[in-house]
Amino acid sequence: MGTTRNNRVTGAYGPQPVTLWGLQGPPGPEGPAGPAGPEGPAGPAGGPQGPAGADGADGFSPYIDGTSGTWVDESGDTGIPATGPAGPAGADGAPGPQGPQGPQGPAGPQGDPGADSTVPGPEGPQGPQGLQGPQGDPGPAGADSTVPGPEGPQGPIGPQGPEGPQGADSTVPGPQGPEGPQGPQGPTGPAGADSTVPGPEGPQGPEGPQGPQGLPGADSTVPGPEGPQGPQGDQGPQGIQGVQGPTGDPGIVVSATAPSSPSLNDLWLDIS
Repeated sequence: MGTTRNNRVTGAYGPQPVTLWGLQGPPGPEGPAGPAGPEGPAGPAGGPQGPAGADGADGFSPYIDGTSGTWVDESGDTGIPATGPAGPAGADGAPGPQGPQGPQGPAGPQGDPGADSTVPGPEGPQGPQGLQGPQGDPGPAGADSTVPGPEGPQGPIGPQGPEGPQGADSTVPGPQGPEGPQGPQGPTGPAGADSTVPGPEGPQGPEGPQGPQGLPGADSTVPGPEGPQGPQGDQGPQGIQGVQGPTGDPGIVVSATAPSSPSLNDLWLDIS
């Protein structure tokens, strides 16, 4: 609605006071927001823990090829050297300590014979005794010597003679004879008394098979470690709408009054 100024209102009785509606006042300030609605219930927990994944396959450990000196991975020889470029030669170190005496080297080859010396050399070591020669023919009988000759070598042992009569028992024990063969195993004797001295510990036996699963233990009174954060629950329902705020202040009222002078037909506008 537009602004009305100096409107002339003329009736049967002359100018009359008129009350006009003014412009719509501005809206009142917005009322405070109502209290928030109660929080919706938490969404359901996530699903149960999934089964453990299967063990992964064994990986491939790269190694250095002993011939080419390059790295080998699961795809084969990479051709990448496993060593960097050779560095500059280092300075000579201090001489090391004297090493131990090495072993005697092998004998060298036989040299050529030298010229015959006119000076006899030292007498060499006694050579090994030669083989016994064959028995010579007997010589003619010599005159009997008055000096006994050296004792001759021991002759061969003659054949075993017949067994003589049983002699008297000796009072001197004879030498210990050789040990006889092992006799057969005798019967098991009676069990001896338990020993009071522990025997030596035997070797570690092989590991036994896995035992059956034990029964569940009693509930612990000590809380366990906090589990991982579960997935976020679903969004709760929308809270209820707050209460409507109070109504704003009324707008401006414009009133028009006719002047008392009959010659003036203009309206006076009063804005309150």
